[in-house]
Amino acid sequence: MNKNPSNLYNKVAIIVSSYDGFSDCWEPFLYGFKKYWPHCEFQAYLITNFKKSPDEGILKSIQVGEDKGWASNMKKAINSIEAEYIFYLQEDYWLNKKINRDELIDIIQEMIRYDWDYFRLIPSPLPDKNIEGKNYGRTLPKSKYRICLQAAIWKKSLLNEILFENESGWDFELNSELRVRDKLISSFCVNSGSENAIMSYCEGTAIRKAKWTRGALNYIEDENIVLDISKREIESRFETHLLRLGSKSLIMKIFAFLILRSLQYSKGQRNFISIFKY
Repeated sequence: MNKNPSNLYNKVAIIVSSYDGFSDCWEPFLYGFKKYWPHCEFQAYLITNFKKSPDEGILKSIQVGEDKGWASNMKKAINSIEAEYIFYLQEDYWLNKKINRDELIDIIQEMIRYDWDYFRLIPSPLPDKNIEGKNYGRTLPKSKYRICLQAAIWKKSLLNEILFENESGWDFELNSELRVRDKLISSFCVNSGSENAIMSYCEGTAIRKAKWTRGALNYIEDENIVLDISKREIESRFETHLLRLGSKSLIMKIFAFLILRSLQYSKGQRNFISIFKY
């Protein structure tokens, strides 16, 4: 396939989901973006409330004003640009390997050629049905997390349709599965996390439940980044271990969820009823 992406520039835009409360992630995100995707072919945008991007030349701010929740902010941002496809990232997806440009361009060209709706670039979870000769597969209508908020390329019209005002990202992942179940959408995912992966970012993302992850601390150390991490808590090793267990199966996820919520209750961070709220 033609690896010249010039004809794709106006069709695809990178949207980095964020808000001013996570601005401590912006500099490390930019560091990784510049290092591991130094000649990015697409216009990249950062969603903010009132603050500006640390580097408007690389990551242009979309200032949405007062924070009205993840979905409302996202809807306002994507409708402010003309691109037909949204390359979705988050501010705590700190790139740690060079982007596989050729594979990425091939996938984007196939998405446009065949009018696909969604393509997840991280194999978490894996696709349901691999396609022979390809490094990706299909996800089926009843799949858990058929669509989710890992790094992915979305047809903007689909994303816009299933974004409901005032929802959080957690709400969206829970509810969007049902919203697309009966739709005739085409959904794909890479099938391997090998050395030839299209993209990779720090383990566990940089922030989880408003705390720095162990992956973030390792990234900061490995990349020699100077960052003040004192403004938010650090995920304990026990919490990290539980969440890793939770990724192995639904039963383990429920087990890890209840243990973590019980710990929060014991510390006075939650009342009894909120233990069971997602």
